[in-house]
Amino acid sequence: ISRWVATEVCSTQDPKARRQVLVKLIHLAHKLHMIRNFHSMMSVISGLNMVCVERLEGTWTKVPASERRLLRKLEGLMSPARNYALYREAIADAKPPCVPFIGVVLKDLTVVHDTQPSHVKSPSGESMVNYAKFRDLALIIARQRALLRHAAYSYAAKPDVAEVLRAAPSLSERALYDLSFAIEPRVRRAGDDRGSVGGG
Repeated sequence: ISRWVATEVCSTQDPKARRQVLVKLIHLAHKLHMIRNFHSMMSVISGLNMVCVERLEGTWTKVPASERRLLRKLEGLMSPARNYALYREAIADAKPPCVPFIGVVLKDLTVVHDTQPSHVKSPSGESMVNYAKFRDLALIIARQRALLRHAAYSYAAKPDVAEVLRAAPSLSERALYDLSFAIEPRVRRAGDDRGSVGGG
């Protein structure tokens, strides 16, 4: 999704249309937040924060301030600060259905796996399975499953929309970088040419 977001922005040649693409993508991230799809919301935000998109100052300055504030708010919610504290508060209060951000789930699983041994020694010196570790891993997974299992989204499937999304282009980072500089070339600032004066 992140690469698709960046592709949509950087492939739009017309500046006004590109501004509208940014606005629509911000609204998409907001809508995903409203339906508690945190994983897809984070993917959209990550796409908007890719260097090839973030550097488009000429386009971003034309995005209404209200939309830019909304994006900053969503970015703040998903900030990794204090171990994703704001996101963890939001997910704890969220009512199913809900799609958690898999990045935090994997992080928590990795911490438990790396900090707790799989086997421990019994008082007699015998090697035993560390059930506490696997209990902690199971609890993390169970919490995520509960968010998805207890209720389901009621949206009707739209095959035509799904087909459009499946066929949507997703360019490589190199291609996106090149497109970004094609639609908004680097602005030469005073001092960029220092060292060439008097050369030769």
